[in-house]
Amino acid sequence: MHRTALRPGRRSIAVVAAIVATGILITAAPAVVAEPQVTIAEVQAQIEQLQTDAEMAAENLNGAQVRLERVQARQVATREKARRARAALAGQARNLGQMASVAYRSGGIDASVQLLMADNPADFLQESAALDIVAKSQNAVLRRTAGARIELAQAEIALAQQEAEATAIEKEMADNKAAIEANLAEQERVLSQLKEEERRRLEAEARAREAEAARAAAAAVAAAQAAAAEARARADAAANNNDTTGSYGSSDTGGPGDSGELNSGGGTGGDGQNDGFVGSDQASIAVAAALAQVGEPYTYDARPPDTWDCSKLTAWAWGQAGVSLTAYSYDQANEVRRISTDELQPGDLLFYFNGAHHVSMYIGGGQIIEAANPSSGVRLADAWNGWNSSHFSFAGRPVG
Repeated sequence: MHRTALRPGRRSIAVVAAIVATGILITAAPAVVAEPQVTIAEVQAQIEQLQTDAEMAAENLNGAQVRLERVQARQVATREKARRARAALAGQARNLGQMASVAYRSGGIDASVQLLMADNPADFLQESAALDIVAKSQNAVLRRTAGARIELAQAEIALAQQEAEATAIEKEMADNKAAIEANLAEQERVLSQLKEEERRRLEAEARAREAEAARAAAAAVAAAQAAAAEARARADAAANNNDTTGSYGSSDTGGPGDSGELNSGGGTGGDGQNDGFVGSDQASIAVAAALAQVGEPYTYDARPPDTWDCSKLTAWAWGQAGVSLTAYSYDQANEVRRISTDELQPGDLLFYFNGAHHVSMYIGGGQIIEAANPSSGVRLADAWNGWNSSHFSFAGRPVG
């Protein structure tokens, strides 16, 4: 059917005129601009950075936990000091009361006795005469009471300071936990930008890496067990021969300065001197303990032996060998003897990023074991891959 073009009539012209007259403007709806789709590589880079930031917060949390435990230990000692002082004061109270009674009947209470009977020990400590009483008084009751008063006042002041310190640390821990939770939420947001098929691909790649790591871990565990058996056999032979000398071992293959095996004795790995370094039997136990955790989960509130973070893994593994390390990477950095990469042997620790914000254990053959992040958990990795090389700080060996 033929349609003719519509021409505006008087009514439509009037409507347009009315719109213009009333100042109503008709504008086109704004065009919807689609957000650019991020790539898998971009998401991986963002996730890796977020995980690094979260690990930093987790290590800060570890450090705060260690400091809190130390403060709490000091509080226990300080409370015991205050308890002893109160007991001493209670023991002197009767004698002091008798002195006060006699002084009162004689015409007034001596200023020294008044000070000692003050309700608040801190008030007594603030009086300049307090120390003079202890130093100069010929009266044993006054000296003992003054000493107990001073000890109690000092303990109560210390407790107040320790409680304030503990409160500040707990606040710091809460802030770090909040930062970790916000980081995890941001990781979820970044991942949500991927299309479903891309997420499946990313998960498949992660599963493939985990399977490869599991295969490598099995081989590494077997090698570590063989090395441990060999080390024990050498140690037994040396003991039978009354040979107490030896070195940690020189190197000829593998990574920088690494033979890939645990060698007998202690020492620096080059000069044959012990210098307090742990022996290879302990190192082999630590390596085997760490390797047994490959594939286990990483969490930012790690609770060994079920979940791990970097410093709790290295501390726990060396703990199985009877060597104590603090579960905080910065403390571990001060608990090891620093060595060059040319001296690296299995069991040595490698520190990265801002000095010591991350730590891994060298296992030989240019490989490390580390609790890296929630995506990979406890894993094996190339000791000198791109990230490790660019963030490496120094290496160290635990001391016995």
